[in-house]
Amino acid sequence: MSGDEREQPSERPSPGSSPGQKPKPRQRKSPGPSSPTLPATPTPTATPPDLDARWPSLADHAATVADAPRETIVPPSTDHAIDIAVTTAGKRTLGLLREIDAAPAKRLEVSDEKLGRGGMSDVWLGEQTALGRPVAVKTVREDLGSAGGQTTAARELLREAVLTGRLEHPNVLPVHDLTLAEDGAPLIVLKRVEGESWTELLEAPARLRARFGVEDPLRWHLQTFMQVCSAAHAAHARGVVHRDIKPDNVMIGPYGEVYLMDWGIAVAVPPAEGERSAGADLGAYDPSVLAGTPVYLAPEMVLGEPVTPRTDVYLLGATLFELLSGDPPHVAGSLRAIAQKALRREPPPLPERVAPDLAALCRRCLRFDPTERFESAEQLRRAVQRYLEQRESRLLAENARDDLVALETAVEEAVARPEEKASHVFDLYGACRFGFQAALRAWPENAEAREGLTRAVEAMIRLEIARQNARGAEALLAELEAPPAALRQQVQEALAEREAARAEVAALAAFRQELDPRVGRRGRFLAAAVLSVVWVSSPLVQHFTTGPRAETHTKGLITPLVYMGLVAALVWWRRREVLASRYNRRLVFTALFHFVAELTLSVGQWQAGMDPTAAHVQDFGLRAATLGYAAIFIDVRLLLTSVAAFGAYFLAATHPELRYLATAGSDAILGATLLWMWRPRERRAARVS
Repeated sequence: MSGDEREQPSERPSPGSSPGQKPKPRQRKSPGPSSPTLPATPTPTATPPDLDARWPSLADHAATVADAPRETIVPPSTDHAIDIAVTTAGKRTLGLLREIDAAPAKRLEVSDEKLGRGGMSDVWLGEQTALGRPVAVKTVREDLGSAGGQTTAARELLREAVLTGRLEHPNVLPVHDLTLAEDGAPLIVLKRVEGESWTELLEAPARLRARFGVEDPLRWHLQTFMQVCSAAHAAHARGVVHRDIKPDNVMIGPYGEVYLMDWGIAVAVPPAEGERSAGADLGAYDPSVLAGTPVYLAPEMVLGEPVTPRTDVYLLGATLFELLSGDPPHVAGSLRAIAQKALRREPPPLPERVAPDLAALCRRCLRFDPTERFESAEQLRRAVQRYLEQRESRLLAENARDDLVALETAVEEAVARPEEKASHVFDLYGACRFGFQAALRAWPENAEAREGLTRAVEAMIRLEIARQNARGAEALLAELEAPPAALRQQVQEALAEREAARAEVAALAAFRQELDPRVGRRGRFLAAAVLSVVWVSSPLVQHFTTGPRAETHTKGLITPLVYMGLVAALVWWRRREVLASRYNRRLVFTALFHFVAELTLSVGQWQAGMDPTAAHVQDFGLRAATLGYAAIFIDVRLLLTSVAAFGAYFLAATHPELRYLATAGSDAILGATLLWMWRPRERRAARVS
């Protein structure tokens, strides 16, 4: 980039002169972490035959290249070059401007503040008065000597301005206007960009961080490089090859804008299909005349062969080489040594710290054979974009791998102690899972991220199996594309154990339901209420109406039959509740068994000729035993009724005349106990807050 456009003094040779003197090649660090120095490339001992044939036309520049290998060589306007005053856009543009500005309005003010100086031009601070917009105004230097020299410089300047204006691309510096000064000198009105060259930012990473807050210099420089590729591709599509792409010719604006500058030695090539040529009237050029910056030159430029868009691809590769290594690819002490390096059949090596994918991409740009390079600058840009996406993915996977190592260690500890809480394990899993998935979203083919995610899932499956969470392990297993057979078998065994445990729990729940006293409570309460009335009233009626000694075996046979019928009727009445659980069925069967046993005992007593009163007393003992059985095997709360029945038995045995009162008292205690046990429970209403 010329100093006048980047608003910084710089010398650039005018046509027909040798390049100005500059300091010797700079040494700078490439973006990114510190690394081994770029290995020196030995100068070939044998000179390529094609260089020997070419050398006489290059030798004129040898004297100055040793001191300024990074300075652009501008082809001179000599007899062996076609006269730009006749064939280029410069002559036509000058004539058009003179017609337009025959009576110029005061639309541009140029101050005395010089922004920069180049080989053929000065750049001044100006203002477009109608818009109140500060601009950079480029005009021919007044110290070029003869009028012919100034005219040639003016036409070259206009040629570059017209070309730049036609490209119309965000990464090409806009030309706002072309006009004439009062003395007829052309004025080129450019966007004023108070920036600095890309080279300066490459040499000062701290300034890059301070200006733009960049924490990853390599990523920023590659993104800048992609914008330069975009500008070059746009020019190629319009039929223009730049021929001098390098960091010095890229300007970075105050807001990070990227501009590919210095189109002064650009040449015309056939445009892309359907595109209008931006270089149709640039005129022919002589490829045998050396042009470009020596330390970046493509082989065909050294050999004097016609250039193509793939020549710019080589120059982009040379620029990328400098970003990665810190120096251009052809640094040497003389023009001949530089030319020998440019004609190497294999690209120069890059430092080992450069990622292999990025190094391969750079080497492809620097192939000796243009057909082996990227087909276009756009293809190169996309390749760099893919690399950045993959690089981001690799960085995410690398960070997630640290969490993975901690996760696997934590899982081993948690598996050894499954009873302890493992919340920290799930935190680690969430972190590394998120990292690996983000890496795969950025680059789905990232094998490292896919392998890390698989290991994390497998670790969590082992943890879930240890915690007896078979469903969780099964869900995690479904995330694996090809789970190991052993791990799948472990999950299947865990699921089988879970189903067996669930079946056991269900059986226990069903058994508990069968023994739950709350089931059928209302039905039992109503049945107990009816039976209590009968149990208490019947012996009292017999005591006061028939007398205590009016006892017969017939009464002993009829009483159990009546009670059996009553119990059966009550059961049938409340059957859906009373028979709903094993607890209820045991009570019903115990009651029926008791009355059957009492009937059987009465038949035996009758056949044995036992005294009816004594037989009735024995029935008390049978009742007490039945209630004791029920207290032991059905509900312990019936124990009191068994004790009361035994008390009634002993009272009747000692005082037979009181046997009906003893029966009524015992039955009253039984009824009260049953009604208390089976009383309806009110459901508590939900509180509304």
